[in-house]
Amino acid sequence: MATMMKCGHAANTRNKHTGKPVCAICVGINPGADAPDDSPPNLEGRTMECTYTPRGHADKPSDPNGAFFRYRPNMGTDQYYCGCFGWD
Repeated sequence: MATMMKCGHAANTRNKHTGKPVCAICVGINPGADAPDDSPPNLEGRTMECTYTPRGHADKPSDPNGAFFRYRPNMGTDQYYCGCFGWD
């Protein structure tokens, strides 16, 4: 399972100096970007949606291994990126 960070995202890269997990989306913006969450969320029964919905995407079971996964505890769904707009 991917390491969840205190910013709410799953770690999506590693610090090149320390090798520790980090969130490249929030680094420099959110102090939780380089702090692993010691109490990762229970994702059982939760779903995630592509950040570009609605575009005909179906929700999927929440999975921190989804690209750019973001846990949103106060929302009905979590988010991830399905690749629908490409990867470059």
